[in-house]
Amino acid sequence: MDADASGTYSMVNKTSRTIDSLFLDHNDAISTFEFDKETDLVLEDTLYNFDIYRLKKPLYPGDSLKLSFSVKNKPNTIIRKNSTVVSNGTFINNGLFPTFGYPGGELR
Repeated sequence: MDADASGTYSMVNKTSRTIDSLFLDHNDAISTFEFDKETDLVLEDTLYNFDIYRLKKPLYPGDSLKLSFSVKNKPNTIIRKNSTVVSNGTFINNGLFPTFGYPGGELR
């Protein structure tokens, strides 16, 4: 069974500081990411599937931002199952979806 999903994250800057960069952690699935504000891709790490985007205009306290995304597993083969969906379709691992922050937690 293949995984093919899309979604939108709505985020609000609830801090007292401006945010000028976004750290996007994702997997190696076939994916697209689109922010509703202008960004520049500063870093695209294809080994660890981690991107850094710089906002052209910072996100001030109380401002909001949307990220629309789509994800799809790489094609399954006889030898390798690339889908995270279980065979009866009752469970999909949330690791398929992008997250914000550092991969694996804080840097040390």
